[in-house]
Parts: sequence; C-alpha cells; structure tokens
Amino acid sequence: MKSNVLAVMMAITILGTTLAPSAHALSCLPTDMYLSSIIGDEETVVFIGTSVARTDTDDYTSEVVTVTEALQGYVEAQLFVYHERHSDWGYLCNAGPQAKGATGVYVAFRDSLGTYNVTQRLTLDEPITENFLSEIKAAEIEGGIGEITAIDQQNRAMTTIIELFSKISRLLTEFAYWKSQR
Repeated sequence: MKSNVLAVMMAITILGTTLAPSAHALSCLPTDMYLSSIIGDEETVVFIGTSVARTDTDDYTSEVVTVTEALQGYVEAQLFVYHERHSDWGYLCNAGPQAKGATGVYVAFRDSLGTYNVTQRLTLDEPITENFLSEIKAAEIEGGIGEITAIDQQNRAMTTIIELFSKISRLLTEFAYWKSQR
C-alpha cells in the first residue's frame, strides 16, 4: 500500500512539474517581507550605487556600480554586481538592473568567490524604498565603503581564477577515477 501511494505521489510530482506552465514553478516572498527579513543579516550587503557600465548575457546582467553609501555591510567603492536572469522568469524575484547612470538601492550577497549577487534592486523614488531605508537606519546597522584600486581588483579576480582552475583540476581527477570504477 505504501509503495502505491509513493508511486502515485511521484507520478503527480513528475507530471505536475513537466506539464505545469513554467511561471507556476516560481514563488517569491513579497518584496517588503523579503527586505524586512535581511535587515541585520551579516551575509547581506545593502548599498546605494549608480550603474556606470553594464553587460547583458543570456543568464545574467553584470553592472559596474559606483557606491555612494553603504547601509549594511562593507563594500568596495566601485564593484561588479550580477543579476541572475532566467529564460522564463526574467530576473526572478529581483526587479533587475536599471539603466546605465541610474542610482538605486542594491541588496546583495557576496559569495565565496567574491562575487556580488543582487537579490533586489530598488529605485530611490519607490515608497517601499523609503520604508526599507528607514528600517535600516532604525536598526543602526553598520556599513562602510572601502577603497580598492583597479590593480587590487585585478589581483583578486586572477587569484579567484587560479583557485577555480585548481578546483576544476581536482574535480576532473575525481571524475576520471569514478569513471574508471565502472
């Protein structure tokens, strides 16, 4: 009996995910709830910045941003940020990047490779932005901007590239071993 129930549940799950429209697979927290949840989160940085350059690809948009104010966490004065983009859902739960030259509030996390991944981008004139900025100020969160030279940024990027090549090499060795075990 248990195996029949399990088989039916698996069939429903498989059919539901393959036949349902792709938009049904995505569910986002309301923006105000999400923003309230990250206040004080050490893994999340919040800053005001202006987009000075932008590159679009199929999977993401990268921006070079000049930071004018760090509201939560510490960031470089100028940095790359990435907005993940899905073929069906666009920028997922993120409003996405704005035009070059636009200033806004960025909410992002920095991954282990030093990459800033934007989870929300707000324009300065939205009512939700005003409320969010008030909440951050009331929480007395620390933030700061660090000056890092272009040479330092190049060195950081090259160090990350070398580390990635090293990891890829190790993974290829693992893959070859497991493949030989068939």
